[in-house]
Amino acid sequence: MAMLVHELGHHATRATRPMLLVPWLTAPWRVARSLLTDLASILAGRQSRRGGLIAVAVGLAVAVTRTLHQGQLMAGGVLALLGLTWVFCPLADAAMSRRAEFAADRFAADHGLALELAAALHVLDDGHPAARRWSQRLLASHPTSDQRIRALLTATAAPPRDGDGRM
Repeated sequence: MAMLVHELGHHATRATRPMLLVPWLTAPWRVARSLLTDLASILAGRQSRRGGLIAVAVGLAVAVTRTLHQGQLMAGGVLALLGLTWVFCPLADAAMSRRAEFAADRFAADHGLALELAAALHVLDDGHPAARRWSQRLLASHPTSDQRIRALLTATAAPPRDGDGRM
């Protein structure tokens, strides 16, 4: 029951609206990033995504430097913006997703299901803490179960909020 109320919380907190728009707006970028990374991996002779990412980053840095050195400020600016977008779009998408998860958890807590949801998260996680690298945590769409359980237990002591997340 707590999981269903959590999922209902995604709709009640209006978190689904931007989450429907974000994939459409970022789809061209995600496709281009994937193609460039795969192409760089093939050209580098590696099958690792890490090598491809490094090759794309270095290639982009060289391209920005060369265009700026040649006085082509507009092209250099566009390439620099492309590089920043490559970094910040996935980070922003993941941060918005994590925030939406906390809001849906809070919705369930406000409806008296904080302890049940915490227990369900503990069962789903098998009681094992998530041992992820910092890069995986930054790009994760969900907070760790430990973070969510702590927030739920804190929410049981706080006054309930209305459906918009206000006191």
